[in-house]
Amino acid sequence: MGTFFWEIFKIIKRFRFVSLLVLVAIMLFFGFGISKIHLEEDISEVLLSNKETETVNKLMEDIDFSNKIVLVVSQSDTSLAPQYDSLIATADKFIEFLSPADSLIGTLSFGVENEIVDLTYDVFYRNLPLFLEEEDYKTIEKKLNNESIENTIQGNFKALMTPASMGMRSFILKDPLHFTPIVLLKLKNLQLGDSYKLYKNQIFSGNGYHLFFFIETAYGTSDTGKNSLLVENIQKAKSAVDSTFNTVDYYGAPVVTVCNANQVKRDIFLTVGLALVLLVLVISLLFQSGRIFMLVFLPVVFGLIVSLGSFYWFYGTISAIALGVGSILMGITIDYTIHLFVNYRSTKSIKVTLSSISLPLIISSITTAIAFLCLYFVDSPALRELGIFATISILSAALFVLIVTPQFLKEKLSVKETKSIRTLNKFVSIEFDKIKYLQWGIVIFTLLSIYPATRVIFNTDLEALNYQSPYLKKTEEKLKTISSEAFRSVFFIAQGNTFDEALATLETQTSQIDSLKNEGIIQNILTVSSILKSKGEQQIRLDRWNSFWTNERKTNCIENVKSAGEKNQFKPGTFNEFENLLNNNFTLLSAADQDFIVNSFFESLVKKKADKVYLLSTLKVDQSEKEMLYSVLGKSKDAMLWDKQHFSVKLVDALKNDFNQLVWISLFAVFAVLLISYGRIELAILAMIPLIVGWLWTLGIMGLFGIEFNIFNIIISTFIFGLGVDYAVFILNALIEERKFGHNELTASKLSILLSALTTFAGIGVLIFAKHPALKSIAALSIIGVGSILFLKLHLTSCLLQVFVFQ
Repeated sequence: MGTFFWEIFKIIKRFRFVSLLVLVAIMLFFGFGISKIHLEEDISEVLLSNKETETVNKLMEDIDFSNKIVLVVSQSDTSLAPQYDSLIATADKFIEFLSPADSLIGTLSFGVENEIVDLTYDVFYRNLPLFLEEEDYKTIEKKLNNESIENTIQGNFKALMTPASMGMRSFILKDPLHFTPIVLLKLKNLQLGDSYKLYKNQIFSGNGYHLFFFIETAYGTSDTGKNSLLVENIQKAKSAVDSTFNTVDYYGAPVVTVCNANQVKRDIFLTVGLALVLLVLVISLLFQSGRIFMLVFLPVVFGLIVSLGSFYWFYGTISAIALGVGSILMGITIDYTIHLFVNYRSTKSIKVTLSSISLPLIISSITTAIAFLCLYFVDSPALRELGIFATISILSAALFVLIVTPQFLKEKLSVKETKSIRTLNKFVSIEFDKIKYLQWGIVIFTLLSIYPATRVIFNTDLEALNYQSPYLKKTEEKLKTISSEAFRSVFFIAQGNTFDEALATLETQTSQIDSLKNEGIIQNILTVSSILKSKGEQQIRLDRWNSFWTNERKTNCIENVKSAGEKNQFKPGTFNEFENLLNNNFTLLSAADQDFIVNSFFESLVKKKADKVYLLSTLKVDQSEKEMLYSVLGKSKDAMLWDKQHFSVKLVDALKNDFNQLVWISLFAVFAVLLISYGRIELAILAMIPLIVGWLWTLGIMGLFGIEFNIFNIIISTFIFGLGVDYAVFILNALIEERKFGHNELTASKLSILLSALTTFAGIGVLIFAKHPALKSIAALSIIGVGSILFLKLHLTSCLLQVFVFQ
């Protein structure tokens, strides 16, 4: 292996200008890709996409009902009576200031227009039989006795005599017995529920201190670029209208996604920047050489350019989470140059250095890359991207170190030994394997780690890994206080090729949903099918209407209404429209009337995407009852339940199983590479023992301090395995070289491992300063894992080899 890279070294040295042009061309090719690549900022991309959940994920993507922002205008002083008109005026002013963002807003729902109220009455009046339930006929029947009719007509006359009768006249004359309000009242209760009420057609909280209105973004939740501009405009409008009397607050999935994306960006710049500063300080302190400083960072830059550029040419986008661990990759790839330089410092010869360093460097880079590549077996798009991104970066950096870096070194170069290097040399020269108390300490600590290791849990709450600013957290709690119903909704989704097919699908589940509501499992339902029915159900209702209104009942009702009208001074013929209503030959609901009802009241619950119609029903369910709900309704081909929290838990549970599989795959892959590389099973096993013990230590410390695994920090497990094998390879190679040829390279190898660990800590430890929980959770696990592996590799590997192989 060393001979191969030495020959390449000589060829490049002979044709330096051509080689430089090739290197520049490679950098330009991948650099162009970087300039065009799109950064996927949506944190939800880390969710699983296995076959079991692929349909649900696709459906959620098609529906995209999460692109709503709720805005609430609140009265500051609740010791006063509710100031409804003041809250409405503040909302009007806010909407006026928000006008520059009109192109970013899909729809803005602000109360109900009076015109819509009148049109709604007309639609329900002329299609009355289609909206009446079977039990409504009992109410109608009670209205038909003589005494009830006389009382109702008398009440109508008194109402028409009041100053407010102007808007009521047409309604009373067309429907003097008030059949239509039976349906209208049902619609009002359906839309508002118990936590809200209407004032001047605006939606207020039950206590009247909060006014609600809604914005639906013109772009999907994942388009954080456009939504970020919308949020900025909302913030400006809020600042313009907030006062000591009223304040405006906002919350919603698009806002949280923008907050996450912005924080990830800030954390990436912060952690990578800090990592660079710390690495500069460490390298400057250790080597005090400008040349070495340049050599250390060139492979890092090359590896990142190649990996990022590759993603553009093959994928076009890359996840922000993959870039978020860029500081980790920086710590790894810097190690390769340090290994090369420490060996070169010892041998003072490029040829000898390439001969001794090539094989262990290739093996360590391959094992580390394979450990990361094992993430491809996890059903998470972002983690797969990270595995590929890290693999390309690590391998390209390793090849750069072996092919390009030696060109910057000089044969027989005199290298200055700094005070820091001398101190570290003394430390690694200590023969830890001969300290018996230390050996017993390792055994005892290993045994003590077993119990706390069993207590480590996998955090399935993805919400806890979302970043929310203090303002958003406060607003979320405020909205929960105002109406907790909004935060315990489960969506039941029915689909069909047409609106009628989707309605028919939804109706097949109606009996089960009603049963759950009667049992108290479902507390409230908001569904399209409570008002609109499929054509088949509409025909049943028409038949029911016709059966109810026999000729005798119809004649008696009309005569009683006319008689009561005469007694209350109504002119003859006043109620002719009501007579026409009873004699009307009703038909199925027209397309125009159906569209009016959907657009006026159920627009957010009806989605048309890709030649499919989706109907969403909102079920209010306590957290404790969700399992029962899922067990009863379950899932079918055309209808399913979806609840963000419940669904996320199920997804992460599946990922947890993948994680257990990932650990075994990583261990097997690493063991296979060691076995193939050294050809002796005992060497591969002994190299793996410190790695396994170190993993046990890591789990033990995590269990002791209550540190949890989550969907993000599992990537560190593969990194720990790869880095652990990296250390093992260099120590194994040094011990074998010493055994075969008498070369004392163990101290140099331990020094390079210690230096690489220091740079790795600098690269990873900075993540502790990240504010985003997803990135911050990586830091603690990485520090514990790498520290455990480092300690055991420096002591346990040589000890085991001396006892079981070399004696």
